[in-house]
Amino acid sequence: MTYEEAKNLKAFENYCTCGGYAASMNGRDKRHPHMDYCPQRHEFEQWQDAMESGEAKLKEKNNG
Repeated sequence: MTYEEAKNLKAFENYCTCGGYAASMNGRDKRHPHMDYCPQRHEFEQWQDAMESGEAKLKEKNNG
């Protein structure tokens, strides 16, 4: 997934079955809020990676 795809994503294909949306409320790692059994975990982590790398590149570009 590219940064642009991640930025424009409206919804994940799979539904969260673990409550991963509540990372700040239940003490889960914000980087990996979904449980192993959650069908959204892989999608979320791909999205998170794309967002972080894209934002890092933008920040580097703006600072350089």
